[in-house]
Amino acid sequence: MSTTKPTRDYDLLILGGGIAGMTAAIFAARANLTTGMVEQHVCGGLANWTNTVENFPSYISINGMELMERVLAQVQHLGVEVDQAAEVERLDLGGPRKTVETGEYIYTGRAIILATGRQPIKLKVDTECDRIHYCSVCDGSAYAGKKLLVV
Repeated sequence: MSTTKPTRDYDLLILGGGIAGMTAAIFAARANLTTGMVEQHVCGGLANWTNTVENFPSYISINGMELMERVLAQVQHLGVEVDQAAEVERLDLGGPRKTVETGEYIYTGRAIILATGRQPIKLKVDTECDRIHYCSVCDGSAYAGKKLLVV
């Protein structure tokens, strides 16, 4: 029995399926690049945990997960192959063909975009506060004229 993993070959590989990765995938697909996207969890990133998004063009207000599902649908409609729940085990950026290995596949591509996102840093402080936000730019307008603490 062979232990060789199947290979998937692309012009462009995108590591990360948040809004940045999915936007890159849309532009790549529209430029006629064969494109694959690998996401460690589910596509959508931090926006999946956002109840209300009010700063995305074309939507006055939309649930974050619904917005990310719509973006993912557009990515897939354009023919981008998306592999979710795929943890990268090995990454080789040397040479003309870049290689990404997960538990299931070996991906190769001429180029890789790393769009691995960010993680909010939680304060190690006990609080009874029920509303903690991690983006003053995104959420600041909701607190205009109110007393608040920004760390």
